[in-house]
Amino acid sequence: MEGSDLKKNGSIDYTEWLVASAHKHEQLSIENLQFVFDFFDETKTGHIGHSEISKVFKEFNITIDDEFVE
Repeated sequence: MEGSDLKKNGSIDYTEWLVASAHKHEQLSIENLQFVFDFFDETKTGHIGHSEISKVFKEFNITIDDEFVE
């Protein structure tokens, strides 16, 4: 997450999410990226925090360590 947090504020906003995703997956549509971002952004603040990332991964039984999320 640290590499995507361009503003270094501890969360990823939609613009940062879009930039990180577009560079890696140019075939993804804006609509798909917005859908996935909204899925992670449970609080609807326009930012994805560590707890939201961890919660989604846990819901899908994906084991990650805290260092990955940070």
